[in-house]
Amino acid sequence: MARRVELLDRSASAARQRGEATSDSANEVELRRPIDASRRNIAYRVRAMIAPTVWAGSAQATDVEDGLRIEIRRPDGSILTSAVLRPGPWQGRSDDGAFAEHEFRYVGDGSEAVTITIGSARHDGRFGGAISRLTIDGDGDGDGDGDGDEREPIFDETFVDLRGETPAGLQADTGLAVRFGLTSERWIGRGLNAIHAVELADGRRALQIFGGSIDRPFVPTDAEERAWFDEAQAIDERLRPLDVHTVVPSQPEPMRILRRGEPTLPDAIVAPGGLEAIIGPSPDWGLAVDASDADRRRALADWIAHDENGPFDRVAVNRVWQQFFGVGLVETPSDLGWSGGRPSHPALLEWLAVRFRDEGRSIRRLQRLIVTSRAYRRASYEASERYATGQRRDADARTLWRQRPRRIDAEALRDGMLAIAGRLDRTRFGPGYRDVAIETVGAAHDYRPIDSSAERRTLYRWRVRGERDSLLETFDCPDPSVASPVRNVTTTPTQALSLWNHTFVARMAHATATAIEARDREGTIEAQVRSAWHRVLQREPNDEELRASVETVSARDLASLCRVLLNLTETVVIE
Repeated sequence: MARRVELLDRSASAARQRGEATSDSANEVELRRPIDASRRNIAYRVRAMIAPTVWAGSAQATDVEDGLRIEIRRPDGSILTSAVLRPGPWQGRSDDGAFAEHEFRYVGDGSEAVTITIGSARHDGRFGGAISRLTIDGDGDGDGDGDGDEREPIFDETFVDLRGETPAGLQADTGLAVRFGLTSERWIGRGLNAIHAVELADGRRALQIFGGSIDRPFVPTDAEERAWFDEAQAIDERLRPLDVHTVVPSQPEPMRILRRGEPTLPDAIVAPGGLEAIIGPSPDWGLAVDASDADRRRALADWIAHDENGPFDRVAVNRVWQQFFGVGLVETPSDLGWSGGRPSHPALLEWLAVRFRDEGRSIRRLQRLIVTSRAYRRASYEASERYATGQRRDADARTLWRQRPRRIDAEALRDGMLAIAGRLDRTRFGPGYRDVAIETVGAAHDYRPIDSSAERRTLYRWRVRGERDSLLETFDCPDPSVASPVRNVTTTPTQALSLWNHTFVARMAHATATAIEARDREGTIEAQVRSAWHRVLQREPNDEELRASVETVSARDLASLCRVLLNLTETVVIE
């Protein structure tokens, strides 16, 4: 890509030397009235106060290679001289300290009346820079060394005549007002939204030059330019086009009341609004019937997250509770209304919802509160009369008198084994991994299971419609195309068989054993056994477990013990 940019810059520069434009969107200002600044053999000095700049989006900020191109043109439009002044990258400021003086010199050729154009050095969608002052003077002796007789400035521009009160934007990082579409009696503006300016803190305006993009075809005129053109085209052909999924904004269709629910009988138009059944936030959003989609979505978000929208806080709290207890305080997490379940602890649900709202709706604080509660830390079983009585009265533990044993989700089971083995790839975002190979036979497609080379979290698994992972399916992993607010949990013999015989489980057992042996090369069998128990179950084995484990490793190998530990109920069930 760097080579392509270099070729485009060369082409644009060559076109400009011939007086051809390569961009219609790039900003350029041209002095309306010529000035006497090209007398023969007179040396002239051009000084400019410039700075990097940006509009409202940081992606358009001046970069290190960007700059302003200042051209001195003869009456026939040919270029007498030009220079590129680079202010450096945007540093998040637009004040006097950000502007620095740059200069260049030239010698007049007798054309006398010349004009000045200020444009961008590059057409890459960024701003070339900002300029607050431009002066031209001469040194008189014609040698260009600046030691001749100093003259009064021939030309001194501070852009004080930029006029226009278009709605101001806010400059990124600084918050200064930025405007477009300004006019000037001294300058002609060209390009997208020209003329741009930023209003400095002292009330002055500095001219901004937007680089635009190369949107005019380049026609090479010689062999060298043809070589540039051909090489750039070859680079374009090698660049693979990317599919981009986006949403094209459009005006929403008016919503009407349908008489008797019949689509063919539309009645009065209805303005966007909330539900009157929800007590608290006003259902009147104050939007017109033709409000934009963005305004509707913003109003909906504000209405949902309103401090007085109690159902939102109750639903959120109930979902988090379900994550930790396997079942919510209301058993129907997607329906807390009249047709849904009744809360097992109404007062607790209300208290949690109010606290959740008052703490800024922090999920982390809510989770910490739940996992440190006595209800969550209770055991699922104890040998006591209290336990027997509780089982008779409330076997499902809906009153939270004990913990409810629950098997971990299929995804957590797979991810947990990868983590235990030290093989879990924690890479976030990006495309998912594939654990099947697609084989085409005629018009049919066959999906052949393969081991995943990228052992990432199951969340990133590439799912084929109609094809399921045998381990995940056995442990009730739902179809991602179907909403599953409450997962179906089964207990079948195939789960035990799959957990013992599946190639993935065997591979993770071997990887776990290899990791332990690599760390404890000189350790005894007992030390390796203790490491295995710590790694898989996060606890020490008791005397009987230790003896049986040592015998297993002595008779077979450490991988066999790791396989047994991965199959324990304690590994796959939270008690």
